[in-house]
Amino acid sequence: MALTRAQREGELRKLERIDALELALNYFVEDETKREFVYFVMLEFVDEKKVKVDTKKVTIATKKIPFEAFVVLQKVVAMDPSVYAGQHETFTARLNSGHKQFKVPPIEAIVEPWAAACEARVADDAQFEAELAERTSKANSALSGKKMAAALKVALTDPPIKSKNLDLKGRSAELIYRVLKAVPAKSIEKQVAKLDAQQLDILMRYVYRGLSVPGNASSFLKWHAAIVAAGGLGTVGRVLCGPLV
Repeated sequence: MALTRAQREGELRKLERIDALELALNYFVEDETKREFVYFVMLEFVDEKKVKVDTKKVTIATKKIPFEAFVVLQKVVAMDPSVYAGQHETFTARLNSGHKQFKVPPIEAIVEPWAAACEARVADDAQFEAELAERTSKANSALSGKKMAAALKVALTDPPIKSKNLDLKGRSAELIYRVLKAVPAKSIEKQVAKLDAQQLDILMRYVYRGLSVPGNASSFLKWHAAIVAAGGLGTVGRVLCGPLV
């Protein structure tokens, strides 16, 4: 269903806030005296009509920023509120510049939803970590028993595609590549033929990731050819239009 103009504008504003937040966090990394700028962007997530934080947009922003920026955000929300006193006063004055007077929430009430969103993201990553540990254990067991098809299917189960933690994504990819390396070249087509459409798409995502690293082309191109033969060119199109791994 097509978005209305108002919905499109809302999505654009949402993206602009997230971009501004990431930029502010990057400034913070370079110079901690810029921390007031981070709070200024956080204030942009305050609904000025209701004079309270839009927690839904805060959650979206916290999930979308890269992992490095998220680590900085965790530091920011843990800071003493006095750090942001000046910006908070400026924000209060802006809201109360007209005839109507607003009761602006205290700094803690504005930072609290960000802290909660950070905790939620940490919990999500903890779940991804637990799932990776389980996949690794099962894949290792299957490899020890020379059960290549089982090892491959386990390694491809629920990868952390939605996670922004690059280290976690890297370790998930290494598990898959270790399984691929264990499969003899003459057995690649046979193993690929045992995968369903979703598993083929996931495997293709990791094949493209592998092809981006110099020196891996020969092996990954064999897997690429086998996946296309089994799943058709539609697999390529879906992967190229989908999220990165």
